[in-house]
Amino acid sequence: MSNTCKFGIFEIDGGLFAVDVQHVSEVVPFQLCSGFFSASDAVIGSLDLRGWPVPVIDLLAHVKQRASALQPESVLVLRNEGQLLGVAIRSVVGMQDMNTESIASFGNPDAVMCGSFMASSLNKSVTLLSASKLMSDPALPAVPAPPQIVAEQSGNGASDKRTIMLVTVRNRLVAFFAEDIFSTLTETNVVDRAHHSESFLGEVEHQGKRIPILDLGNLVFEQPRADDVAKLPSVILHIGDAQVGLCVDSIVEVTEIEHSHCIANMANHYTGKKWVDSLLPVTSVQSESLALVNINAPLIMLISANSIGHLDEIKGTAMLCREMSGKLTKTQLQRDLSKEKQGLFFDIGSPVISDMSNISEILSWETPMIPLTDNGYLLGMIKVNNEAVPVYDFRPLFNKGSDYVDTPSQDTQLGNDSKRLLLVRDDQGAFAYCVNKLLDVVTFQSLEQSSVSIESEQDIHDELDTVSFLLGEKRHYAKQMTSQFLRRQISSPLVT
Repeated sequence: MSNTCKFGIFEIDGGLFAVDVQHVSEVVPFQLCSGFFSASDAVIGSLDLRGWPVPVIDLLAHVKQRASALQPESVLVLRNEGQLLGVAIRSVVGMQDMNTESIASFGNPDAVMCGSFMASSLNKSVTLLSASKLMSDPALPAVPAPPQIVAEQSGNGASDKRTIMLVTVRNRLVAFFAEDIFSTLTETNVVDRAHHSESFLGEVEHQGKRIPILDLGNLVFEQPRADDVAKLPSVILHIGDAQVGLCVDSIVEVTEIEHSHCIANMANHYTGKKWVDSLLPVTSVQSESLALVNINAPLIMLISANSIGHLDEIKGTAMLCREMSGKLTKTQLQRDLSKEKQGLFFDIGSPVISDMSNISEILSWETPMIPLTDNGYLLGMIKVNNEAVPVYDFRPLFNKGSDYVDTPSQDTQLGNDSKRLLLVRDDQGAFAYCVNKLLDVVTFQSLEQSSVSIESEQDIHDELDTVSFLLGEKRHYAKQMTSQFLRRQISSPLVT
């Protein structure tokens, strides 16, 4: 049996420290997003670990009662028995295998600093830390690790414990399963309000992508939010292959629950919403932070991404995100929507609708493009997943203005925040086309299924069918854009 251990060596204030690598979860840049409520002065803030709030400590302030003099550059994330704790460090120096017999013990088995050894590669003395003693100190906070980290550490043991994130919405308590969470936002700074509905607030920029945000209070309690959401947090969930954010009033805590305590058979009667996964008695959650929340609610609504993903507005918004869910095939969409179809309502010089199943992807207007021309509608070429895709500008065909949106411009300069490129894939390959503004995701039906007719002067183009849809309580009409129609225009010369 080997007595050799591998230690990670790191620097704090010029001193060298080491910890057993089995307790190292990862090392990330020092970027604290907010404070962390704790009675310990050693806690200097909270790390946003891919949406997971992890408390970060100044190690010297904890063990030597003096703050570090040098500015940290990284955070060493430690894990022990399903818990996470961040330690602010200057840098990672290296790794070293050491025989435990070569470690000089300090003689106090309960101390965080438990020994020292000489690092041969550095020719310096290194102080050994006990991660288990550090993280079991009741004076320091720690948070439950994400399920995947717990699984790596403990194996596939049969446990009934589930990790959840508690939030507040309209003076109610709501919880999300940890495995459904992609990330969280401490502030919801909406950058694109070009398309919206009663619940759809717009999009935010996060981790290099645009993510649609919905107001969870409106979805759950049908109460439109009157205040500004900029200072409110959002929880971003995995919905199929896309991400959708839900704006909440506050994020309370990440904690563990016994899943057997959940009440599954009365959730619909309690909320009237089929997509509430189950209910959880407040008394079954051990949480000091929850005790500080001034909400007198006996039950917590537990929402899973799988259940809420079936909601029509969530499903449509997820498709309005950059990718369509791989589980939502065209056959399933046609079956689920029946005679009514889900459509993307947008302005291309006049407002039109395209069946959502005909749109492969929504791309940024700032996608790098090589300018080209064919004396027709060709605008240039872009690269999508290593595939060269032509881009066309069909807006001159529809450029008659609209009362619904601002009169569009034929200016094709990049940089207009509301413009998009819609990617279409059919039997003949892929192409993209320009649109001025995305307006909404709507449910529409063809005119022969509608009980209302439309006057001929409202036609935008005789070749396109007219469809009807509701916005609020008012019925509207628009032409339905099809890839077949656009294909016929590709070889046609531009008519001015």
